This record gives sequence, C-alpha cells and structure tokens, in this order.
Amino acid sequence: MLLLEAHAGEEAAGAFVTENQFERPVTTTMVADPITGPDGAVLSATLKLDPPVVSLDAGERCVVRVSLTITEAFTPGTEYRTVIRGPDLPGTSIPVVLRRPGP
Repeated sequence: MLLLEAHAGEEAAGAFVTENQFERPVTTTMVADPITGPDGAVLSATLKLDPPVVSLDAGERCVVRVSLTITEAFTPGTEYRTVIRGPDLPGTSIPVVLRRPGP
C-alpha cells in the first residue's frame, strides 16, 4: 500500500517499483481507479503518474512516481482510496490511501 498525505494546497507524492516478469517486452499505460471516500462517493481528483506509459524489457523494472495536489475537498482525517494498475503487467495492483491531516 502507498500512503500519500499532505495539507490542503500541498502536493502529496510517492513512488513504487513495477517489474516485467514476462520473457518478452511489455508496454502498458498506468491507470488509477477513481478516488473514493469512506462512503463510496467519488472525489473529483486525479492522480498524476510519471511515467504514464511504462515500456519494459523482459525482467526490467522501473520507478513510477505518483502525485496529487490535496484540495479542500479532502476532509481532514479522512482516508480516500484508489488503486493503480498496469493492465498489461499482471500483479501490478497498488492500493493507495490519500489523506489530509486533521487539525
């Protein structure tokens, strides 16, 4: 799990490593599910993924950076969730928790 936390107006950032376990090259677009609150409501916010498209030779790894500017829409002390996936890289499913610290 990746935990990203920042105050309103600040950027929450992190990174993870993804790996091609196939014996052939793979290119995949990294995608994030909608960000949801504890009640299941979707928050109007989008993670930035860098690189957005991963191209890996057999056995190769790369770091994917994740960031998001935390806005006033994030209730302080509340956890919001999403999952990042590389659809063409089986096993790439990174749960992400986003938080704005409480008072």
